[in-house]
Amino acid sequence: MKSMPTNRFPPSSFRRFPSQRGVAPSVSVVAGVLAVVLVASGCGSSGASGVDVDPTDAGTLGSGAGSLDGGDASSPGGRRCQSSLPCPVGEMCVAGTCMPAPEIPQWPSVDVDTTADLTGVAYGNGTFVVVGNANVVWTSTDDGATWTSHATATPFRGVSFTGLAKFMAWGANVVALSADGVSWESHPVDKSTNSKEIFFGAAWGNGEFAAYSVAPNNGGDVNLWHSPDALTWTTNLDLPGTRAIGYGIDFVAVGDEGARVSLDGITWTTGEFEGAGVALAATGHGVFAASAQGAIEFSIDGKLWEKRALPFAGQSQGDYFNGMGSGAGGSIAAVGLASASSVVVAVSADGNTWSRRELPLGPHTLNAVAGSDTSWVAVGTHGLVLRSPN
Repeated sequence: MKSMPTNRFPPSSFRRFPSQRGVAPSVSVVAGVLAVVLVASGCGSSGASGVDVDPTDAGTLGSGAGSLDGGDASSPGGRRCQSSLPCPVGEMCVAGTCMPAPEIPQWPSVDVDTTADLTGVAYGNGTFVVVGNANVVWTSTDDGATWTSHATATPFRGVSFTGLAKFMAWGANVVALSADGVSWESHPVDKSTNSKEIFFGAAWGNGEFAAYSVAPNNGGDVNLWHSPDALTWTTNLDLPGTRAIGYGIDFVAVGDEGARVSLDGITWTTGEFEGAGVALAATGHGVFAASAQGAIEFSIDGKLWEKRALPFAGQSQGDYFNGMGSGAGGSIAAVGLASASSVVVAVSADGNTWSRRELPLGPHTLNAVAGSDTSWVAVGTHGLVLRSPN
């Protein structure tokens, strides 16, 4: 029997808090040269909605890699640092020396009047769209400040914005398209009369759609699909362990067995990616990926990868990122779980320099994030929605 992909049920080696359930990540796609960030498997949890974040909370910033060869530990910016000896809160490791860290924006919560687990968010056409485990989608046309709910025929597990100027959402045996996030055109996808296909990710690029699904009635098979129009779907490959799919230069699928790359969504080749990735996002800088252990790798095309050091690695060893999104100017944000009592947000303007904030919002976790020209919106369990300047 083949195992189901672990977007929602990470393998035990990835679970830091085994009492909590994982939640599937979402995919954000931006046309043009790609940056894909695959982020670590996270764990969902229960909690109450409408949690407020203290705007005076400075969060947790900085620390990282370098050599340990002395330095003045008593003065700001004077202590030497490495991953095993992180910098103090408020500083980050730069070339082996602790320096003042840039302030990451606040992330106050926003009320969307739901206790549903929210699993996906995307931005396009001047609108944020949020989906979750309810027959409802939520939209905002004022950069996430206020939200309106809209009934749907089925719950959606994820959402992205395509190069066709349409939102694409997916769920159980369905892929749907919408220009405004309010009215949806659903397209049933069924391999056979008795097949239940639960879609966990989909992407558009090069005039084609690609998606992956789990068939729980058939031993947990993971099927990769392609379609020229989102109307007629064909499955051509069973790829166990797939966790996310997206498009940049080519289609990229990642999971337990690393990265796979495809020009057309039909024929896939293996990329040289170390570890497992679970979520991805696109920017204009290149391809970025984070393994389940939190390491970030870089690639131009999804085939060849090189690791990038995180400046806050010493403080983020317990982080499990669930979702990744892109924003203005190629900026990137990753969200997830830091501990049983806190969520984590990491932000980078270019994929190279990162800032991290830990927010005491447990037992929530964050599942997905997306950016507009001026704002980030992150969503999580039990109706949690956070908003921040981009």
